[in-house]
Amino acid sequence: MLAIRLNGLVKREGLQIRPDTASVSTVQEYVAQAMEQADIPMKQATKVNIALDEMYSNIVHYSGAGWAEVICRADKSGVTLILRDNGVPFDPLQNAAPDINQSAEERRIGGLGVFMTRKMMDEMCYRYADGCNELTMTLKIS
Repeated sequence: MLAIRLNGLVKREGLQIRPDTASVSTVQEYVAQAMEQADIPMKQATKVNIALDEMYSNIVHYSGAGWAEVICRADKSGVTLILRDNGVPFDPLQNAAPDINQSAEERRIGGLGVFMTRKMMDEMCYRYADGCNELTMTLKIS
């Protein structure tokens, strides 16, 4: 892992990792360090951490991926996370939002993590290219 600081901008080449439950804490630490080095306020860092946990957990538990890459770009204007994996194609942005007016018993299982992430992050985009999923999420700092 390589980190370079230029005028307050923390650039990282990314973290390549096998997506399993043991890797979750490594990914969380990598992103936390990038945000700390960029002096991201706690309120925004918490949102990024929740989004990371939700989306990386989907890769770990459902993608069937053999590898994943997490890139965190953080500076005074915000945080961008890029999650790549070689799992089955899955665009989380195409899922219908769950009906949050239904009780937990009535509501179908799944979709709340993506729903929460979409509400917290300012921008999200997905693409599938060269056999890889790529999800980009950005939270802007005002």
